[in-house]
Amino acid sequence: MGATAESTKKSLEALARLFHESDDTAVRDHLAELIHEDAEMTLVMTHFRPVHGRPAILDALYEKRESVLYDATVEGCEWLDAHTLFVRGQARYAAEQRGVAQTTIWWIDEFRDGLLWRVRAFTNEAAARDACADLRAAEIEDGRG
Repeated sequence: MGATAESTKKSLEALARLFHESDDTAVRDHLAELIHEDAEMTLVMTHFRPVHGRPAILDALYEKRESVLYDATVEGCEWLDAHTLFVRGQARYAAEQRGVAQTTIWWIDEFRDGLLWRVRAFTNEAAARDACADLRAAEIEDGRG
C-alpha cells in the first residue's frame, strides 16, 4: 500500500473516531463537516433507527436526552476495503424506554468523498459481521466488488 493510501486511511480512521466519540459538547458545524450530505446512519443515539440526510442526522445527534447521556470510546478498527471501516468501541447511551445502556458497539462506517456516508451500529458482533458479508455480496452482485 502506498504512502498516500495509508495516509488517507489514517485520516478516515481519525474522522470516524472523532465522529463516534463526539458528545453534546461537540460543535455542531464541526460535526457537520464530517458527514456526507446524502448520509444514511443507524446509530445508538437514534435507537438503531435509520436517519437520512445530514440535517436530520445532526438533529438526531443533538436530541437533548440522547446527546447528554451519550459517551463512546473507540477501541479498534479494521479496514474491510478501501471505503469501509469496521469499528469497535464502548458506548453509554440513552435506552429507548428510559434508563441508560452501556455496552460494546460495532459500527460499519462507509466513506464517500472523504466523508462519513453510511454508518450502521450494532450491539452484537456477529450481526455486524453478517451485515458486512451482506454488504460485500451486494457489491459483488451489482458489479462494485
